[in-house]
Amino acid sequence: IEPKTFFGKKEEFDQLSAKYPDVFQKYNTELPTRPPYTVLLDAVVEIMGTRNTDEVLKCLLDLSEQMVGSTDGKSSKCRNVFVSTVINYCYFTNLHITNEKTDNYFGASVSCKGRQQTEIMID
Repeated sequence: IEPKTFFGKKEEFDQLSAKYPDVFQKYNTELPTRPPYTVLLDAVVEIMGTRNTDEVLKCLLDLSEQMVGSTDGKSSKCRNVFVSTVINYCYFTNLHITNEKTDNYFGASVSCKGRQQTEIMID
């Protein structure tokens, strides 16, 4: 799938490709260093401009539902097979000095459906 096809709006593609040009130039020649869904997760946090857990998770759920196609073969969606099954977040609270909480930091599990997808992620 080409990056331009992945994004629903041209503005989103333009914004991210301007900010991360190397990613969009090397996507088909370099091996990924992390699961694809974590890239989407970081993009959601960046574009939304928030680390609010409920907002980020709702946006990810909406995007996942839009990307995952039907299993009957009649869907024109991309049928994303790299959707993570676990999204986590963590933060640090300094109890001894300021009692302040840091921003939420998000992560995602690796999940693959199918032999070819598993080989892409493992090899």
